[in-house]
Amino acid sequence: MRRVSKLFVLLIGVILVMTSARGAFADDETEFEKARNPYTAGRYAEAVERFRELLEPSSDKRLTDPWLIERSRMYLVASLIATNHIKEADEQIKVILRQNPSAVPDAVFPTQVLDRFTDVRARMREELEEKAREEARAEQEKLRQEQEKKARERARIKELERLASQEVHVEAHSRWIAMIPFGVGQFQNDQRALGWTLLGSEAALAGTSIVASVVVQSLQSQGTKPTVDKQNLNDRTSRWEQVNHLSFIACVVAAAGGVLHAQLTYVPERREVVRRPLPPSLQVVPSAAAIDKGAVVGIQGSF
Repeated sequence: MRRVSKLFVLLIGVILVMTSARGAFADDETEFEKARNPYTAGRYAEAVERFRELLEPSSDKRLTDPWLIERSRMYLVASLIATNHIKEADEQIKVILRQNPSAVPDAVFPTQVLDRFTDVRARMREELEEKAREEARAEQEKLRQEQEKKARERARIKELERLASQEVHVEAHSRWIAMIPFGVGQFQNDQRALGWTLLGSEAALAGTSIVASVVVQSLQSQGTKPTVDKQNLNDRTSRWEQVNHLSFIACVVAAAGGVLHAQLTYVPERREVVRRPLPPSLQVVPSAAAIDKGAVVGIQGSF
């Protein structure tokens, strides 16, 4: 039950994170479109101020979506070039290329913007190549860590296999229990089919005997009535007495036979093979973490 409760709380948390992320992305798109409007209208100075506000970390309108941030910075570069702020435009291009070395302006931008990207990229070639080498080294390190993680996982599985070795539970039986009728001895000997057969048949015979006895007593009580047919009453009483005697004798015989069979086939003990439970240190539990514009759900454990 506790595990189900944890999973439920985890699911609610993921839903809330994803919902808030979608809401934030919608707000980012709105602010981006509002900043792009003056650029489209040719009011480049106003576009510069608006895009600066969206990219300012301390601004209330700052963007959080990485793709919109890059797009806004490209529009800021185009607006700066249009207002002849070339140096600042170059700095913004450097920021874009450092974050995304393969970034290329769309064809919607003027040729001047495309040329500035080409020039700045050429001046930053050595820096960008070094960054690419660092990213390659980081990727190799990540791959190495993943391989080590897989090796630890294989070791963990081997440990689990070792700990999951079989255990034998021994249950001692009793001859006194084997003396109990109604298939109890057979159930103890793990002879379930015969046990259920004896239980059902002996219960049916005992029930029949009890019912017949009740009927006999009821019929005998009717003998005091003056209008009763004595002969018919005696015949009916005799038949029910026979049913009572026969069912009782059959129940006793079946019970005795069941007890005798349980004694003759007596099994001193029952061995059950079970698996040893895993220790808490090798158990996995659900985990979740919020990331930018989403969430990560997985499992974690101690090794």
